[in-house]
Amino acid sequence: VPTHFMKVLKEESAEGLGMISLSGSAALAPEVHKAIEEKTGSLVGEGYGLSEFAPITHTPSFISMVRPIFGSVETVSKILSLGNKIVDLPGVADLLNRFLLGIGADRFGKLFNTIISFASRNIIATPEGRKKELVGSIGIPSVDLSVKIINEDTGETIPISRVVQEKLRGEMCLDAPWKMLGYWPDVGSGMDEEGYVHTGDVVTIDEWGHFYVVDRTKDMVNVSGYKVYTREIDDLLYEYPGVDEAAVIGVPDLDRPGSERVKAFIVLKPEYRGKVKEEDIIRYLKEKVPPYAVPKFVEFRDEELPKTTVDKIFKKKLREDEIDSMKDKGLLN
Repeated sequence: VPTHFMKVLKEESAEGLGMISLSGSAALAPEVHKAIEEKTGSLVGEGYGLSEFAPITHTPSFISMVRPIFGSVETVSKILSLGNKIVDLPGVADLLNRFLLGIGADRFGKLFNTIISFASRNIIATPEGRKKELVGSIGIPSVDLSVKIINEDTGETIPISRVVQEKLRGEMCLDAPWKMLGYWPDVGSGMDEEGYVHTGDVVTIDEWGHFYVVDRTKDMVNVSGYKVYTREIDDLLYEYPGVDEAAVIGVPDLDRPGSERVKAFIVLKPEYRGKVKEEDIIRYLKEKVPPYAVPKFVEFRDEELPKTTVDKIFKKKLREDEIDSMKDKGLLN
């Protein structure tokens, strides 16, 4: 969970830890991703899944995960190809099986982790020198997973080729043999007529087939007909010096019924509190996003933002609290 990585960043003992880590359940801000790799010397990837699929549907490819150690995808591919040729030699597979059985799964796991930890700490490329394959990506679809992308407004299916070539965005819908039967007690519920589960996540896909979650459909903000993807604003806020936690939501626009305004909640690191002002954040974002996506309000909090039971930042609670506050003030019915 991303908030756990944020906590690890505060631990001195995490320096040079060296390991392979996988983040999930919520979007991992690229700035946090880079910071955790830089501090711990670890390889970090993002996976994706949902309860309806028990639960993994997307993971980073092995090549993408170890690319920073060996320098390029081409080098990793050559090493794997050479490894396959060696294993195919007569008697090699049997010899490897005997070796693994001899040392035991537990010892092999410890040995493998030691090697990866050493490589991660000492050979990993700097975050600035990395390609974008892992940062911000949930990886590639699992085997036998069917994906379709639909337009959030019309519900029409967008061909995957168009999503890639035109850099379009749409809601990701999934189908697979390990999909749920339905929501209890109704078999077949929770799926469309083609059997796809609508994830509620808006995604893009790059030319290598890597998926990127842009936002949750329920978290998107409608500003006078313009869509604001709050995750993109969240990620930018994490890049601002001193930001410890950030969450952007939409609140009702009192001047335009049916429209929303963007509001940002920020928890600053202790040493920055009282030094970063609302106008600093707004000025910073004006240089990064269109005018309609710039927050109209910025609220700084001393306490951490509300979390769900699995420690994700609870945007729904923030929205509900804002609406309740507006009702208490007589601004909303």
